[in-house]
Amino acid sequence: MKNIFIILLIIYATSSFAQQNDKLTYFRINNDTITFYLNNVGDITIKSKAEYFRKSQIDPQSFVYKGNVEDYYLNNQKVFECFFKDGNLTGKTKSFYQNGQLKYQGFYKNSYRDSLWNFYYKNGKIEKNVIYKTDEPYIVDYYKEDGKCAFSNGNGKYSGTILAFKQTTDYQISGNVKNGRMEGKWNWRGHGSSAVESFENGKFLTGSSYGLIYTKDPKVTLTGFNLHDNVDLFKFIIIPDTKEKSFLFSQMLKYKDSNKLSKNVYT
Repeated sequence: MKNIFIILLIIYATSSFAQQNDKLTYFRINNDTITFYLNNVGDITIKSKAEYFRKSQIDPQSFVYKGNVEDYYLNNQKVFECFFKDGNLTGKTKSFYQNGQLKYQGFYKNSYRDSLWNFYYKNGKIEKNVIYKTDEPYIVDYYKEDGKCAFSNGNGKYSGTILAFKQTTDYQISGNVKNGRMEGKWNWRGHGSSAVESFENGKFLTGSSYGLIYTKDPKVTLTGFNLHDNVDLFKFIIIPDTKEKSFLFSQMLKYKDSNKLSKNVYT
């Protein structure tokens, strides 16, 4: 009985220690790769609250991503891949659903979306093709989830879903597309919220939600928010929002050979 009690005590202590470490672990280092833990809206978080993790390298002078960056679900299924050069998103990028199907693919140029981007449904069928010019989208064609073409040549009625900024659930949007751009009144609704917004040649004019009028920060976009494109490393380092993150992060990352650092870095 005494031996059993001791074993249980050791297991409890080990578990408690691991939980305490998780509360302090925002990242870990292995050779020149830093693995950050991400929550479901794209913020760097502690390991125990993570929905994803990011493998990357950091420039030790400017504290920006460099080279290949890859995000994974916690089951090690890849969800996102991109490339950074001189602190900017550059070249081809891809994102994947949890079932392994391609979610979207396209190209970045100096951190702006550029040229043709393809978006897909979870069933693998094409959703829409969008051409970006200096990060502004021109939708070429749009398809229903069953594969039927809703419209082509950049003109028609659009009705679909988007993920709003820093949200975890989709919202419904609908409106007219003219010459590849949003035109006229668009509706935005979901989860107890709704709005009507007006656009001209793709430019937002005004919006109304429950009688309140606004002229900036439109809710409707053709492609919505993607958390993996917007993981803010600079904010995490420079503007800590919790006591645990208030540490001299810059001193930890001023390294030429990350093997000199501990594999697990705590506050």
